[in-house]
Amino acid sequence: MKFCELSEIYLTDPLSDFHKNRYVTRQSYRGNIRRLNADIGDRDLKTLTIRDIKAAHAIWAADGKLSMGHGLVTMLRVVIGFGAGILENKDCKRIRESLSAVKFQNAKPRENWMSAEQAKAIRDAAVNAGDYAIALAQALQFDCALRQKDVIGEWLPQGSDPRPSKIGTLWLKWVGGVTREEVDEDLILTHETSKRGKVLSFPLKSCPMVMEEWGFAPSSGPLVFDHDTGLPFRSWNYARRWRLYAEKAGVPKSVWNMDSRAGRITTVLAKGVPLEDARKLAGHSQSSTTSRYSRGTEQAIARALESVMVEAA
Repeated sequence: MKFCELSEIYLTDPLSDFHKNRYVTRQSYRGNIRRLNADIGDRDLKTLTIRDIKAAHAIWAADGKLSMGHGLVTMLRVVIGFGAGILENKDCKRIRESLSAVKFQNAKPRENWMSAEQAKAIRDAAVNAGDYAIALAQALQFDCALRQKDVIGEWLPQGSDPRPSKIGTLWLKWVGGVTREEVDEDLILTHETSKRGKVLSFPLKSCPMVMEEWGFAPSSGPLVFDHDTGLPFRSWNYARRWRLYAEKAGVPKSVWNMDSRAGRITTVLAKGVPLEDARKLAGHSQSSTTSRYSRGTEQAIARALESVMVEAA
């Protein structure tokens, strides 16, 4: 069996875990598999060795593209694991065992994070432009440590996702974003997250940025929508407008929208909030994940040393 034949079975077999993933993830997997097939698809699994895989990885990760190289190896592990487990293919079992003994270099985790001051500056720039929706979105992302897609939602092809939606077109539907109906009379937002489907509740009265922008929140439907269309944002348009306001606010390009989440987690931990509480705020299953989102190591070291000095005195 060739690798391209195995990958096709992985994409189509009813028992494949591929079908359990959401639409965006499936599209990403398809793209990675296309690249794998282009480079090693014609290789017979009987002759595919770990040496071949390491040589391919060197090409994928060339010119500093460590994330790409690591992502393709991860995709390879998934497909080979399917062949070893579901198909019980002996060649896949051999390759899986070899892969388990080898580590591939990955890119260093991001160290950038957004400060509360930068979040406020972006909100102010959006408000000055009359773009109140993006100001509210930035407030929700920072105060509630929510991902962008949890705030603005995402447009997906009809039939590609089981989540219901009251907003859509003949071809597309909007899912996943926060709505006014998720906020009760006490201003508690209860939302199911996009990443793990966890249901989290946020008392918005304890979210100062959100409260400052709440006067512009709609009375029904999506909390964040594009004022040009009256519909929820397309992700590319939101990203373009957000970047425009970030530049006007003097926020460096090295700080991304996604860094709002890391910024909030860093902020609450710096204020002495227990790691377990920060984990629950972020909706993480493990505290180790929350720790990876925390930035500001130098400041943390300085605080720790100052604390020791005070005790010594």
